[in-house]
Amino acid sequence: KNYDVVIIGAGCVGAFTAMYASKYQLKVALLEAKAEPSMGTTNANSGIVHAGHNTTANTKKAELVDEGNRLIDELAPLLNFGYKRCGELVVARSESDFEALEMMRLYSLSKSVPIEQWDAEKIRKEEPNLNPSIQRALFAPTAGVVNPYEMCTAAVNTAVFNNVDLFVNCAVTSIKKDDGFVLQTGLGEFYAKAVVNCAGLYADEIAKMVDPDSPITIVPRKGQEFLLDKDLEGLVKRVIFPLPQGASKGTLVIPTVDGTIMVGPTAEVVNDKEDRSTTQEGMNAVFKAVQQLVPSISPMSVISSFAGCRAADVSEDFIINNKNGFINAAGIQSPGLTASPAIGLLLTDYILQNVKAEKKQTWNYKPLQKRFNCSSTEDKIQLAKLDANHTKIICSCEMVTEADVQNAITLGARTLDGVKVRTRAGMGRCQGGFCSTRITEILAERQQCQEVDITKRGVNTQLSTQKIGQQNEKQDQNQKEVTEYIPIPIEQSKPSVMSTNKNLDEILQTNRADILIIGAGPAGMAAGLAAIQQKPDAKVLILERSERAGGILLQCIHGGFGLKRFGKELTGPEYSETLSKQAVEAGCNIVLSAYVTDIQQINNEYQVTVVVQGLGYKIFTSAALITAVGCRERTRHGVKIQGTRPAGLYTAGLAQAMINLNGQLPGKRVVILGSGDIGLIMARRCTLEGAKVIGVYELLPRCSGLDRNVAQCLTDFNIPLHLSKTVVEVRGKDRVEAVVLAKVDPVTLRPNMEETEVIECDCLLLSVGLIPQTKLVVQSGGQLHSRTRNPVVDSYRQVTEKAFAAGNCLQVHDLADDAAEEGEIAGQVAVQTLVKEPQCEVVLTKDVMFVVPQTLYVSEQTFVQQKLSTRVAKPLQRILMKAVIQGEVVGEEEVEEAVPAEMIHVKIDQEKLHKIYKEKGGSVTLEVQVLEQAHKEESKNEKVLTCIVCPRGCKIHVKTNDLNEIEEITGNSCPRGKAYAEQEHIEPFRVFSSTVDITGCSVIKRMPVKLSKPVPRSRIQEVADAIKQIKIQAPVKMGQVIAKNLLGLCDIIACCSAEQK
Repeated sequence: KNYDVVIIGAGCVGAFTAMYASKYQLKVALLEAKAEPSMGTTNANSGIVHAGHNTTANTKKAELVDEGNRLIDELAPLLNFGYKRCGELVVARSESDFEALEMMRLYSLSKSVPIEQWDAEKIRKEEPNLNPSIQRALFAPTAGVVNPYEMCTAAVNTAVFNNVDLFVNCAVTSIKKDDGFVLQTGLGEFYAKAVVNCAGLYADEIAKMVDPDSPITIVPRKGQEFLLDKDLEGLVKRVIFPLPQGASKGTLVIPTVDGTIMVGPTAEVVNDKEDRSTTQEGMNAVFKAVQQLVPSISPMSVISSFAGCRAADVSEDFIINNKNGFINAAGIQSPGLTASPAIGLLLTDYILQNVKAEKKQTWNYKPLQKRFNCSSTEDKIQLAKLDANHTKIICSCEMVTEADVQNAITLGARTLDGVKVRTRAGMGRCQGGFCSTRITEILAERQQCQEVDITKRGVNTQLSTQKIGQQNEKQDQNQKEVTEYIPIPIEQSKPSVMSTNKNLDEILQTNRADILIIGAGPAGMAAGLAAIQQKPDAKVLILERSERAGGILLQCIHGGFGLKRFGKELTGPEYSETLSKQAVEAGCNIVLSAYVTDIQQINNEYQVTVVVQGLGYKIFTSAALITAVGCRERTRHGVKIQGTRPAGLYTAGLAQAMINLNGQLPGKRVVILGSGDIGLIMARRCTLEGAKVIGVYELLPRCSGLDRNVAQCLTDFNIPLHLSKTVVEVRGKDRVEAVVLAKVDPVTLRPNMEETEVIECDCLLLSVGLIPQTKLVVQSGGQLHSRTRNPVVDSYRQVTEKAFAAGNCLQVHDLADDAAEEGEIAGQVAVQTLVKEPQCEVVLTKDVMFVVPQTLYVSEQTFVQQKLSTRVAKPLQRILMKAVIQGEVVGEEEVEEAVPAEMIHVKIDQEKLHKIYKEKGGSVTLEVQVLEQAHKEESKNEKVLTCIVCPRGCKIHVKTNDLNEIEEITGNSCPRGKAYAEQEHIEPFRVFSSTVDITGCSVIKRMPVKLSKPVPRSRIQEVADAIKQIKIQAPVKMGQVIAKNLLGLCDIIACCSAEQK
C-alpha cells in the first residue's frame, strides 16, 4: 500500500489533517487502531470550544486555540456538526479570587478575545441557578460547545469523500525510516513519503518507533464526566467554569449541544492509557465541586457517565514538529479539541513541505446528513416525505429514526457505539434498553452477517456470546462491507394498522378521534375496549410506538398472565394477542409505529403531535386522552455502579429481548443484580439456554421477587440467592471480565467497601427496579407526587379533566390484569360526561410506600368501585391495611404476609366514606396495623411449599407421618394448590416457556412456545435442549401444536400467530 502521506490516528486532529490534506493532489491514508474514528480521546471529551482567555501565554496552545475557535464557527454549517456558541462564564466568590479574575480579563484583552465582566446582579439575572455566593464573573461570548464525535466524523467523511483511504482496526506496530517510511500494521504493510503522528495517547510510542530518543512523554490524565437527565435542560445557559487550578481548568457545568447537562471532569494522573473507568470517589469529587457552582444539581439526576484520558505531555503544551517527513502532533490535550482544525491546517503545511503537491481543481465538503430530531417541524415533514424510514422511531428517548441509523451506517458506522455517537441512539434515559436490539438487527442486515457478529465498539466486544442453538459457531470479527441503502418515499409506504372499523379512514382524514390512547399494552388496549363497550359509536384511536401491539408482554414469554381477566393462565404473547383481538373486533383502531412527540391542551381538547410510519408528521385532536406508555428499567447509574463500560452489561429486560425476540445469549457466565421477578425469571431463561448463572445478588436483606419465582427459577436450578450484597464496580476493557461485590448494611443499605469480593463473569444483568415513564403524563397536564414521583390521579385515573393515566406509567403493577383493570377504569370514564365531584386527599404513613389514587371521591355514589392500590415499605407478618377517616375505618384488607413486591388493594366503603366526610370532613389516612401472630406448633414432619400454580403463591403446609405419607395439606386456596403439593411430594413437575426459530415471517424471528403439560423437573434441561432444535415456518396460529410428543413427554404449542410475508 503505497501513499504519499500516512496519518496515524482518526481523532479530531487526524481527521482535520486528512480533510485539509485531501484538498491537494496527494494519495493519503488515514489509519485508526480502533473500529471507528473518534473512539479515543475525542470520544470521551467535554466538547467545549474555548475562547482562548485562559490558555497559558507564549505556548502553542495559546497560538492555535483562537484560530481553532474561528474555524469551528466557520466549519459547523459547512459540515453540519452540532455546535452552539453559548459562551462561558468563569466565576469567583471572594476578594482573593477577584485579582485572578482581573488578570484573566487583562490577558484576554491583550489577545483581543472578547470578554465581559459581570457583577452579582448581572449573574443572578442571566444565570439564576448559580450559587448565590458567586459575586463576580467573566463572560467569554465566543466560547461554545460542540459535539466532538460529530465534528470528527464530519471531517473524516469529507476526507474520504475526497479520496482519502480510511483503514480501521489498523494499529501501527512498527515504523522504519528508509527511502520514506515503512509501517507495519494489523492490516499489512504501508509505505509513505511522509507520516503524521496524530496517535493521541500513543503518540509517544509512535514517535519512539522512528526516534528512540524522542522526548515526547505522554502522561495520561483521566477525566470522569457525568451526564444528567434532560429534565435539567436549561438549568444553565452557558458553560460554567470555576477559576482554573494548576493544570486543570476545574470541574465544570456544561450545557451540551444535545440538551443534556454534563458535569466534570476530574483530573487524575493514571498509569494505564486505556483506563476509562469511573469511580465513586471521582463521582463524589465532581458533585462536591459542582454543587459549589449550581447547588441544585444532584447525583440522583445522573443517567450516564464516562471517562477518558487526556494525552498530556510532560511539557503541558502541544508538541508539533516536522522532522524530515515524520510529523508529530502530540500532547494534544485541552484546548486540543478547539485547536484541532488549526492544527490540521498546520500539519498540512508540514506535509506540503515534504511532499510537493498542487491543489485539486474540484473539492467539496461532505456534511453530515440532517438528523430528524435536530430538524425543524417543516424539515421533519420534508425528511419524512423523502424517506419513509424517518417515520419509524427506533430510539424513543432521543427520537432517532431508522433513516438516521441507516444513514449513519452508510457513512461508516459498523458498531453499536458507532451508531450511538452518530445518532444519539442509546444515549437517553433508558441507555439503549429499548433500541439496542433493533439497531443490532439493522447493523447485521446491512453488513450481511449474523447479529452475534455485531459488536459494541469493535474486536472482542460482541454484544452476545452465541446464537441460541448454535453452541460452537465462531464469531466473525472482520470488518464488513455494507449493502446500499435506498430511501423509500413516503407515498410508497403504508401505515401499519390493526382495525376492522370503518371509521378509521375518517379518523385519519380528519385527524380527529373521540378518545386517543397512547400505548397498546394491556392498559391501553383494555382502555380502548372498555370505552367502546361503554359507548359503541366512540371513535377510539390507539397509538403504539412499536411495530406490534402488546407492549412489554411480547417478550415476557413465561406464564402467569390472565388468570383474573381471562380465567386461564397465558404467556405474555398469548395475553397480548387475545386482548388486541378483542379490542380490534370491538372497534378500536390501533396504529403501529406511531411515536408521540408532544401533547398540548387547546380549547378543552388535546392536540397530540405524532410521527406515524407511512403517514409522516401528524397532529391528532381528541376530546379525551389516555396515556398508557408503561415504564423503563433503572440502569447502572441509578444504583451507582462504577467501573468500565464494556460489552456484556445489560438491564434484565434488554437481555430478555435479546434471548426471547432475537435468539441471542447475552453471556455464558452471568451475574444478576436484583431479585425482582424479572431478575429471577432471567436466571431461569439464561440457564435453560445454556448459560451458567453464578448467582443472584440483592442489595436488600430480603428477596424483592415473589416466593413462587424463587422456587421455580432459582431453587429448581440450584442458583444461589445472596442477600445484603450488591455490585459496586464492573471490570473489563472490551467485555465484562468481573464484578466487585460488597456487603451491604441491612439498616443503612450502604455498601461496606472494606468487605468486597471479585467474581469472574462475562455478563452482568441488572434487575434493579422499574420507573414509570411520566413525560407524556406531565405534558397532558399531570402533576407528580412530591414523595413518590408517581402521577397524581383520582379514582377515575384522571390527571386533569379528560386526561387520564393508566398502567405502568402510573404505577408499576405486579400483574398485567391489574394494569388492564386500571385501563378499563380510564376507558369507561373517558367517554362519560361527569359532574365534578368533591374529593379528599389520601395521606400515607411511614409503613406505606405509595398509593394510587392519591384522592378519593366522597360523593354518595361513584362511577366505579373505589379502591386504593398500595405497597408496604418493608416486609410485615399478618397485617391489616386500613383506610381511616376521622378515626373510622372505611376500607381494609388483611394480608398474611405483606412484602413490598406484592401490591395490596383496599376497597372503599363508599356509603360510609360519604357519610363521615359530609359530617366531619378530613382526609383518608392509609395505615398499617400489625395483627397478633397466630401460634402454630412446629412439626418435624411438616414442610412448607410455595405454590407455583398461580401468582398468588400460597404457603402450603404438608404434614407427613413417619412413613413419609401425606397426612394433611393446609394453606392452599384452591384444589390446584392441593394437587400441586401432592405431586411435589412424589416427584416435582414443571412447565416453562421458550422460543424457536421461525422463517417466512417479517414481523418475528423467534416464536414463543410453551409445553402442553408439565414435565418432570429432572428433565427440564433435556426438554429445553430439544426445543432449541425445532425450526418452523410461517404461517402459524396461536395455539397450534408445532411439535408433537416431544421426547415422549408433551406437545409444544405456539404462543402467538405469525403471518407469512
